[in-house]
Amino acid sequence: MRCLPGPDGRPDLERTVAFAQRMAAEGAQLLCLHGRTVEQSKTNAGSADWEVIRLVKQEVDIPVIANGGIENFDDVQRCLQITGADAVMSSEALLENPMLFDPARSSAAALAALDGAGWAHRQLGLALEYLELVARHPTHYGTFKSHVFKFLYRLFEEQKDLRAKFGDKSTAMFEDMVVIILEMASRYGYHAAFDRELLENICSNHKSLNYHQKKYRRQISDPYDAVLGSLDSMISRSKENAKRMPPIAPTSWYRRHRGEDTQQQDGGLFGNRTQIEEEVVV
Repeated sequence: MRCLPGPDGRPDLERTVAFAQRMAAEGAQLLCLHGRTVEQSKTNAGSADWEVIRLVKQEVDIPVIANGGIENFDDVQRCLQITGADAVMSSEALLENPMLFDPARSSAAALAALDGAGWAHRQLGLALEYLELVARHPTHYGTFKSHVFKFLYRLFEEQKDLRAKFGDKSTAMFEDMVVIILEMASRYGYHAAFDRELLENICSNHKSLNYHQKKYRRQISDPYDAVLGSLDSMISRSKENAKRMPPIAPTSWYRRHRGEDTQQQDGGLFGNRTQIEEEVVV
């Protein structure tokens, strides 16, 4: 559940605690509580209120899972410390960084250590790993496309032509997506993307993947031609582009609707929660 709103749209402590107690009394055995209200979404996200979660946890005798304001692994630890919750879940940040719960790769320090090339290569690696999984375990095209977009959000924000092509309805086949990702890899000098054996494995199950695209009534092409036909030229461009790496957007998928108002409670991708740390010390 989300926190119940007060007149200002922010979480109302008394209403939220009372509703949580009612749920527990009616037999709920587990409560997942988001520190924002329904009104706090999109451009009006605001900060997640961990204090409300902490007080709810104190007032119910069932396990509480905290949600909201989780951007890196440091946030997971702080959230558990501040709220006393039994567990932490994530949604938005996890869509861009599925390694969020890995302290070695998703701590604030580990993320801050990544330069533009490091971030681009890491995300392109994730996208290709996901492609390989999808090739072995087909899913709906829309689901696959949505995940890839979030992985590469900061790159698409800079490479507008590839973003437009990625979003075009005529770009409706699995191999189209693979070619776009490889083109992105060539622009950011990510040579590991051009592993021929990996790409052949990715292409091998294209008919199962494209089966979902009947509404486009487009003839299924040969993915080996579409993906591997221009591989040599992409490799050549990748080597040249590695010498002049293009920028990545400063704003992550998680941060796209979260401005300065979220900084005090939600830790930035490369920042810390100074205010919350001071409160914990006190």
